[in-house]
Amino acid sequence: MFSLKTTLLLFLLGSLLLALEPLKCDAPLDVNKTLECEQNRSIENNISLEEAVDKALSEIHIDEATDSALANRDINGSDSNASLFESYLKDMDLLHHYISQKVYIATSNLDLTLSNTLDDFDDNESEAEVKRLQKDEQIRLNDEQNATESMSEKFDKFFNDKTYLDANNLSFLMIRLGVRWNKEEGTEFLNKIRFSLKLPKTSDQLNLFLGGEDEEENSIANAGQPAGGATLGLRYFMPTKIDNLKTSLSAGIRGLNNPYVRARFEYPFDYDKLYIRPIQYLRYSYEDEFEEKTDLFFDYKSATHEMIRLHLQRETVYDRPGMLFYAGLIHLNSISKNEGLQTYISLAGATKNDIDPETVDYVPKTGINSYSVGALWRHRIFRDYLFYEVQPIVQFAQQYKYKANYILEFHVEFYFGRF
Repeated sequence: MFSLKTTLLLFLLGSLLLALEPLKCDAPLDVNKTLECEQNRSIENNISLEEAVDKALSEIHIDEATDSALANRDINGSDSNASLFESYLKDMDLLHHYISQKVYIATSNLDLTLSNTLDDFDDNESEAEVKRLQKDEQIRLNDEQNATESMSEKFDKFFNDKTYLDANNLSFLMIRLGVRWNKEEGTEFLNKIRFSLKLPKTSDQLNLFLGGEDEEENSIANAGQPAGGATLGLRYFMPTKIDNLKTSLSAGIRGLNNPYVRARFEYPFDYDKLYIRPIQYLRYSYEDEFEEKTDLFFDYKSATHEMIRLHLQRETVYDRPGMLFYAGLIHLNSISKNEGLQTYISLAGATKNDIDPETVDYVPKTGINSYSVGALWRHRIFRDYLFYEVQPIVQFAQQYKYKANYILEFHVEFYFGRF
């Protein structure tokens, strides 16, 4: 008959014969290795193997179910009963499985705890890092947007752009003396006076003006075309509850017998690295009746002192079918504090033309009827109020069968803006 201790001894001897490496007994992982370690210790300490087994079993905790299963075994059975030996092996398997399961559960719980802790740490770190990067990106983007907006306003101020003067309630006097030479049309003098007076007693909302509103809204868009007549009127800058919205209403008289009213709406905004300015004009006059025009500017800061502008324009007139359109790509460069340069290419045309051939020298075709390439050099030559401009233009118009027409403009400008 095999006793429980004898069975354990046989099991340990077989395990030792199959072992390929010496065991490390500092941290036993299961029952088999624990018992084998005790066997080695018994040899080293000159104690019996049974005493080593007793010591090993005393250090292993077995739950009540396993202990009961082992206690109910008949340890005094027949020596020839092979099934009893197999049952003892099953008991050892049960013991091994129990301890392995406890170790697995304990390590799994530890792994889960550590994993959750690390995940929470990583999530917190990642979330904080994402927020930091987003904040840095927003600051960078805001800086770029503000830089583009600031540069756009800087160029408009330096070149005394019409859209800038119309959008702001300013007091100034501007006198321009100029001459235009056109290869096909000859020489023409271009002299004009523009006056604007802010009325501070009206909460800076009213403005008295002479000249400006009747003229073409952009000199480059209408380069080579004659300017309109003078106007006298009063402009009211309307307060709005919408941020960035600039609205003005004006009424005046153009010439001697053509009164008019005009509304202007501008809503500049930033989009990514672009500074976008849509402007809408509505005008009704006694002679010309209803007219409306839309300007759309896309400004992009390309370098420290340079900017690229895309200018799109459309216009409809009451008694003219179709729509007039213009597109220009402009490069603005601040050469120095007192010098600025614009270079551009542009095209213009109409979606429909229904003009009486008897009233004009030629009938413009539908679509693009004019291409232009030009430059505008502006230089402040004295103090803050004396400028000169040189503007060469090469125009390819249907009117002259798309042959190159050379145009040269020269201006001297006196600008007094602080009174």
